[in-house]
Amino acid sequence: MAKVYTVEFFYPDGHVEELEEIFSSFERAKQYGLDLLNQVQATEQFHGSKVRFNDRGKAYFLIIEHEEESRKTIFDSRTL
Repeated sequence: MAKVYTVEFFYPDGHVEELEEIFSSFERAKQYGLDLLNQVQATEQFHGSKVRFNDRGKAYFLIIEHEEESRKTIFDSRTL
């Protein structure tokens, strides 16, 4: 089985979404995660005045590599 990649997205309100999209390359998964991160950050900035700062975390994503039966986190956007 070839390596495939998935993205797990962590929203500022604390909920986590394991996206169903499967990527054949790390670069595509990373670009997808970055695009989603930009969208969420723009939405948060737009609505930010309605939510107290202390109630929000920061959005970030992880890229998970799947190969055979193994699964490991290979990228964390908080390191950008």
